[in-house]
Formats: sequence, C-alpha cells, structure tokens
Amino acid sequence: MFNKYNKLNTCHLIKTGVDCSDPHRVNEKCFKSGKGSTAVILPMILSPISFLVLSLRLTVSALLLALPLLSLAVTLPQRGPTSTPSPSLFRYQNFPFSYFSNLPLDRPHSSIKQAIVVIHGSDRNADTYFEVMDDLTRQEQVDQTTVVIAPHFKLATDPLVANEYTWTDESWLRGGPSENHAPISSFEIIDSMIHSLVKSGFFPALQKIVIVGHSAGGQFTQRYALGTLLDQQLPQIRFRFIPTNPGSFVYLSPNRPIFKNGVPPSEGQPVPFGVPAHPLCAYNDYKYGLDHLVPYFFGPSSLRANLNVLRHELILRYLQRDVTYLSGDQDHDTVELDDSCPALLQGPTRHTRAEYFFADLSAEFKNHLHQFVSVPGIGHTEAGMFRSPEGRAVLFKDFFSNENDRTPTPKAQEIDDDLSQWFDPVPRL
Repeated sequence: MFNKYNKLNTCHLIKTGVDCSDPHRVNEKCFKSGKGSTAVILPMILSPISFLVLSLRLTVSALLLALPLLSLAVTLPQRGPTSTPSPSLFRYQNFPFSYFSNLPLDRPHSSIKQAIVVIHGSDRNADTYFEVMDDLTRQEQVDQTTVVIAPHFKLATDPLVANEYTWTDESWLRGGPSENHAPISSFEIIDSMIHSLVKSGFFPALQKIVIVGHSAGGQFTQRYALGTLLDQQLPQIRFRFIPTNPGSFVYLSPNRPIFKNGVPPSEGQPVPFGVPAHPLCAYNDYKYGLDHLVPYFFGPSSLRANLNVLRHELILRYLQRDVTYLSGDQDHDTVELDDSCPALLQGPTRHTRAEYFFADLSAEFKNHLHQFVSVPGIGHTEAGMFRSPEGRAVLFKDFFSNENDRTPTPKAQEIDDDLSQWFDPVPRL
C-alpha cells in the first residue's frame, strides 16, 4: 500500500518579510536554503605572467579534483540539510495519497519502537514539517528507533499525481470528505495508514504512536483525537495526541468563556464559563462544538438517531486519552487567525483560546487525563514549538523508561459522573 515516486519539477517559493534567522523561531513560511562562496586571495607580488600561469594551474587542479565529486553527486543522491525529501504514496481504496517519511514503510524495520505522525499547517508544507521532525529525532538520538511520517493533504490546485485525493482548505483539517472519488474523510486516511503500519509486520517492535500537528494541523489533531477508534482497535499500541497552537477547539459542552461587556479579562485573571446568552451564530456546530458532526464520527453504522449516546461516548473516550495541548505564550498574532463568530467566542488569540479551553475542560471534567503546556517565548512557529525544551519533553521524554508501562486510565464511572451535568444516564455503545 506504500510506494515511492520522485517529485518532478519541484520548486519552493521563498517568502520575504519573515525573520528566519533564529532557528527556534522559524515561521512555517520560512524556507531554509544554503548559500556559500569561496574566495582565493593570491599575493599580488607575483608578475602578471606568473600570476596568469598560477591561476590557470589552480583552475585545472580544481576541476580535476571536482570530477569524482560530480560523479558521486549524480550516482549517489544524498539528503543534505537543504535538500528536498522525496514524497511517497499510500494507496487507499485504489487511489493515492502523498506523504513523507524517513523510512520506506514497505520493508522490515525491527528496531523501530515509535512512530511520529506530524500534520502540516494551512500552507500544506508537509516536506518542511517532515524535515523539522526528522532533524529533531537525530538531535534527540532516537532516529534509529523512530519512524517519522508527514501526511500531505492536498487541494485540487496543488501539484498532483494521477487520481490523487484532494480536499478543500477547510475540510481536511476537520475530518471532512475528499472532493474527488468516493468521499473519504481525512481522518479515515490516517486511520488506514496507521492500521497498515501496525499490521504490516514490518515494525514488530512498535509500541508508541504520536500524532502531532501545528496550527491547522493542531486543529486536525485535536478533532482526530476526539473521533478516532485506533486505541480500541490497536490496544497493543500506546497513542499520544499533541495539538499545537490550533486556531480553535472543538468544545465538549455548550459552555464558552464569558467576557464582561465583550472584553476578555487581563492575563492571569479568572474567566467564568457559561452558555452564551444571545449568540449571533450557531457557535456549537462542529468544528467548534458537538452539533452537526461530520459523518466520520458516526462510524460504520448510523447513530444519528442516538446523538446523546454518541456524544457521551465520544467525550468518555476522549477524556481517557493521552492528550497534551502545546501553546506558545507569544502566539497572539491575529494574522490568518479564524475570526468567525464561533471562533471569537473561544477567545481573541490562539494562546488565550488554548488557555480558556483547558480551563473549561478541567472545571467540567475534572477526571480527564489531559495536560496543558505553555511554551515560553514562542509564537506561531512549528519549528520553535517542537524544538523547545517543552516540545521535546512531550514528544520524546519518558516514552520508554518502562517498556511495559501504560498510562493508567480512570474508571469510566468517574468520567460518567463528570458527564452527568450534560447527559442523562445512557447505555454504553
């Protein structure tokens, strides 16, 4: 189901006006390229004829020395720090989907213990996200035990291979259906990729799978963590979900932060939560709440007549999962921030929306297993977030300190008690 193809006629747009000088704060719009020059300064005490002869000799010598290197460059393609990775193809229901990986997924890799699936942002620069995470595994010295996979959700306007799946710029991040072929949820694609990875037999030591995304990829990751059944279908694998700097959240209840006179309180001040008195929009519709969910959440059999049962089960499973919300405490930039009515009811910036969401989650569902990590000094940058000490700790630390360890989960009854304020007792699915 996995195969390679070469990316042809690839080009990168170098976007100006972004400070890329600090590697810990590289914005996802930055493009890293290597530049260099060599100068040879000759003593000018030589005569003009001697100088010319010496220059010619140096030129010929340099060309002779370069010939073996040129041959290697042609016959042995190498991945340097500025090279572009080659994409691969995953086939689902006979149609292709692109991704990047540090390993061929159709060959045995007996040493791999962990997979990291990293989800790109709205620029859909999956190659950049792959390179950041791949480099990070080397820095953390886990590259020999980690497979990195960067899915590439494409629009119809992107360069495509024949019959490749495409989505709209909004549908892919919310688990919506593909535009072409039979409508396939973007979440269903990741489900299938992970099932293939685990069941292929090529990764017999695989124990942990991390799904992490930044910005629009953070929105994808949080909503995917709510709906997927992977942890139930693959109980031998430990899953971790890391939504990073998402622009909005799917709330588990109709409550939202209440701002006096519409003005958020100053930083550090408590925020009350409640059902908005006079909302000007359907603020609790999915992707912001649990009304009017996309088909993926209903599973293979229709549960539309049992929405309370479905919502109850979604929340119950979600609150028992290993989820860590990463938020840069400088992510207050409103450029390209969702400013729709449902989003603004969650807060004015990405960082405040993350703080408010977690505060409400903790107040209403005190038995959840989730964590909130604020990353100091970092704004809206996937490289800065992932490379930060806090990001590294969530991604890599303490995963295999005890290889038989599994995160304990609270009793279902404890979370049922948390849910009782929103749901009457309902039968389990």
